[in-house]
Amino acid sequence: MLTLDPSRQLTAIKTLYTEKKSGEIVFLKTPKEVKSYKHVEEINTIWRRLTWKDETAIRSSCIDTNNRLDYTKYRDMKLKACLKRWNIKDSDGNIADVTPANIDKLPSDVVEELITAFENYTDITKEDLQKLETVAHKFFTSKELEDSDADVLPYIYEHVILKCYNWTLEYLRSIDHADFMAHLRLCMVSEVADKEFQIQSRGLGAAKKKQTPKGSHVINQKFDPTTGKFVDT
Repeated sequence: MLTLDPSRQLTAIKTLYTEKKSGEIVFLKTPKEVKSYKHVEEINTIWRRLTWKDETAIRSSCIDTNNRLDYTKYRDMKLKACLKRWNIKDSDGNIADVTPANIDKLPSDVVEELITAFENYTDITKEDLQKLETVAHKFFTSKELEDSDADVLPYIYEHVILKCYNWTLEYLRSIDHADFMAHLRLCMVSEVADKEFQIQSRGLGAAKKKQTPKGSHVINQKFDPTTGKFVDT
């Protein structure tokens, strides 16, 4: 199960596996796979999300001589920068320290599984962005949302609050959950009230424009006695 702590800076990831008699490690992805093995182990890890500063620093140090990203080096550096805690034990049965040296001692398939799980949870994809855009459009046009939209709503809520207040995203994510929800409600009520006022203002403006008489159109004329009519001069 993947969970986030209140600060939203740390991510907890649980990886399930079983070890065969041959020593082969099999990672279990589905409940059906878990049920098919009697002995199931867990690797519990805690990760720190990269900040933008961290991301750019790591990427810049992974550019090769051809000005291309060395993806293997990038993933290795990201793993060692982000992995903060685990329940992996040393040969004495104690929890091993999370250090670059100890990470390097892990089997390659374990390392691949851990970093892939972290990337799947934290890296945003084109599909994620498309979903965020779709849900945001439904939200801001007052269309009905679905249960599957819930995972991107926190980003929309943050946008609503930051649009109202001159706060930083870091500060907003540090406030109490109850305060967050209270400010969110106030901002949403305020936004609805502003929209209603704008609609009413446009309506009044249109009505006023419709009722305003046209200005006088002055025409210089004189009476023509030959025709008995006024003619333009």
